[in-house]
Amino acid sequence: MDKNDKKKLPDENTWLWDAYELLISNIERAILPLSEYVQTFEAFAKENALNPDKYVKELDSVENPRSPAELRADIYENMKKEELIKQLIPESVNVSMFQINCKDIRNFYAGKFQQIVEKEIKLIHQKAKDETHKIAAKFQEITAKINKTPTNIDELTETKKFISEIGV
Repeated sequence: MDKNDKKKLPDENTWLWDAYELLISNIERAILPLSEYVQTFEAFAKENALNPDKYVKELDSVENPRSPAELRADIYENMKKEELIKQLIPESVNVSMFQINCKDIRNFYAGKFQQIVEKEIKLIHQKAKDETHKIAAKFQEITAKINKTPTNIDELTETKKFISEIGV
């Protein structure tokens, strides 16, 4: 639109149109650093793609089960990652004339690592519980075999041999 052609303008005050165009160009210039700032979050693509449920499920796979000690080490590693995220991403940042609140994305990424830690603790708990049930069942078997009254000398000898083998 030609601002000098006053018949085509809705208002003959061209200074207003000049101010409008100046404002638009300044806003467009102010927005450019925002696009550049968004690119800094590409460094966190791995955290963005991280799925806590899938991550923990892979740790407890049948093909490669992790021991509680390995899970414990991974828990500490994820706690360090959570703290690192909190250090790397500030709560807010000023870019051009904008103040950007990064708290939500920071908490989102840190929360993923926190969820992994919680799920791994539950996994260790479940593994310990399962192992306890196995030990209790084995103990009941041993107790039943030892407490069985022998009917002859062969059974008594067998029970004594069993006791010596288990190391009671």
